[in-house]
Amino acid sequence: MIENTLTERFKELISAKSASVLDFSRLIGVAQTTLNSQLSSTKGVSSNVILLTLDTFPDVSAEWLLRGKGEMLIASSPNEKKDVFGKTADGTKVLKSAIN
Repeated sequence: MIENTLTERFKELISAKSASVLDFSRLIGVAQTTLNSQLSSTKGVSSNVILLTLDTFPDVSAEWLLRGKGEMLIASSPNEKKDVFGKTADGTKVLKSAIN
């Protein structure tokens, strides 16, 4: 089985959440040229773009995006504590530990 790279998962997420790279870049607040260059670069997607994406889409699993483990979307639990924006209290905990 061929494992998807972070960039491939990112492209899959863009297709699932928006009509185009332009729409997605507007949603997360980065320039389309920045996102396009990162998606086509061998260096991949920056940690800043990943954090902006996870902040914009709290239902996206950081574990899936970073490591390819589990499902793309997090199934919300009725007992899950959320802040005023609907994000879980530790929504970026996995990402921060993976980056550091």
